[in-house]
Amino acid sequence: MDDGTPLSVGLTVTSALAVLVAVAYVAIDTGVNYSGKFKTTNTAELKNYALYVLYPLFPLLLVVAYFILESVLVLNVLKETRPLGENLRIHPSVV
Repeated sequence: MDDGTPLSVGLTVTSALAVLVAVAYVAIDTGVNYSGKFKTTNTAELKNYALYVLYPLFPLLLVVAYFILESVLVLNVLKETRPLGENLRIHPSVV
């Protein structure tokens, strides 16, 4: 898929909405006990590990996976090493 095509944009928006809905459901259910799935015994201590995994860790894992897949693409498919920093010279005026 090329960048910017309706299919690629649609897949990106769909996956972002899916993560948003999942995080919002867990957050609302934890805070106000919407469906009773994530019950808390002590309301002063609202902890939910599913929310912790979905909100900060899942996007972090996706970013790491993206960089790994892009590295595989650059190294194996394009047979290039320069985009990854090899032979990268900094101009003396910058330093």
